[in-house]
Amino acid sequence: MPTAEDVLTIARTELGTAESPAGSNKVKYNTWYYGKAVSGDDYPWCAVFVSWVAQTAGALDAGIIPKHAYTPSGAKWFQDRGAWGSAPRVGAIAFYEFSGMGRISHVGIVETVNADGSWVAIEGNTDGNGSRTGGIVMRQRRSSVGQRGGFGYPAYAGAAAPTPTAPVATTTAALTVDGDLGPATIKALQRALGTTVDGVISRPRSEMVQVLQRKLNTALDGEDLVVDGDLGTKTVRALQRYLGTTVDGVISRPRSSMVEALQRRLNEGRF
Repeated sequence: MPTAEDVLTIARTELGTAESPAGSNKVKYNTWYYGKAVSGDDYPWCAVFVSWVAQTAGALDAGIIPKHAYTPSGAKWFQDRGAWGSAPRVGAIAFYEFSGMGRISHVGIVETVNADGSWVAIEGNTDGNGSRTGGIVMRQRRSSVGQRGGFGYPAYAGAAAPTPTAPVATTTAALTVDGDLGPATIKALQRALGTTVDGVISRPRSEMVQVLQRKLNTALDGEDLVVDGDLGTKTVRALQRYLGTTVDGVISRPRSSMVEALQRRLNEGRF
């Protein structure tokens, strides 16, 4: 039976491995999983990377990590076995819900757990921006798995079976559409974006705003926001464009039409 360190040792040897050419999903993990070289852009490979590592370390044959290419199925495998929880642990399989997907959509292997509750994971198909389609094996420091995310706990050798912990409840009352960017609205936006939920826009660099800026850069043609975590005029203007409200770069007080539009979207369960 392999240990967590056996799995992590294999994962570390793969750091820096990249698909070639960029954006092709042509990578040895996909060739192994599908039994052939693949082409096109329809084979995202974060889960395939975890499966390849598990196979190489003997964890697939031991039946403690599932072979999977679809992240929700990997998460369900652990959930069905009562090996699922909300706390990061070394060697745990971290399943993330990224904003806009409506499901678990990324996965990695927890390497270290930090005193502040964040963790470092080795992840496939990521990049320096923390993407789920970045094309490289890298370490990522994370602090949230998103609304539907959680951790799968493999039954490693030499480790006491962890007591699964229930996921944090995410059901909340509907926001009052009052145009006020207060703590309740900020928390709802943080949940939608899959970041730490504390109701605060951190200064000088907000994780929530960084994720928001990446999303706006992707969603809006021609947008090129600097991902600096600052909710400044340019980011506000981009958010106003995204929400279809007046574009003036100002969050009006006491009642902002942009915030009202945001609150309606969040109440509909989308962003």
